[in-house]
Amino acid sequence: MRQTAELLETIDGTILDDYERLTGQPREQLAAWMDAETWFNADQAVEHGFAGSVAEAAAAKNSWDLSAYNNAPKPPAPAADDSAWEALRQRNMNRLRIHELG
Repeated sequence: MRQTAELLETIDGTILDDYERLTGQPREQLAAWMDAETWFNADQAVEHGFAGSVAEAAAAKNSWDLSAYNNAPKPPAPAADDSAWEALRQRNMNRLRIHELG
């Protein structure tokens, strides 16, 4: 259990490093948001530096299983024609896979 806890602390530290670099927010604030499982809408993501524009934040659809989180937002109902968003989501997921492999 100690090894798992240490691994999770390392992962949290890495995430904090990335968030700090991306947003410019104080590390203590970022850690507090992570501890509280804070979720931002598109406007809030832009306001706090997690996205460059509302369009960018809105395009970041999530396909991960969020059931492990207590405060995860409910997914919105799909739009009548969501094919453009799905194509963008797929391209972003492919970029993420490439990044993870690199």
